[in-house]
Amino acid sequence: MVRGLYTGASGMMAQMERIAVLSNNLANVNTPSYKRDSTLMKAFPEMLIHRINDDGVRVFPLGSYDLMPIVGKLGT
Repeated sequence: MVRGLYTGASGMMAQMERIAVLSNNLANVNTPSYKRDSTLMKAFPEMLIHRINDDGVRVFPLGSYDLMPIVGKLGT
């Protein structure tokens, strides 16, 4: 039961972040030279496979003109 609650809470937090980015984009739509933000959400197994086969920095196309680097090998 706790696992299901954790899954639901994770989904809600991801959607909350998506809505925050969307509202920021709407608030700044008339600002000169504002570039929209975007969110990228992936399933954990897909991310895990990319981490296992990691060769450094990956770049995923977000649209016709955006590229977002995903940094690997972060440590503290």
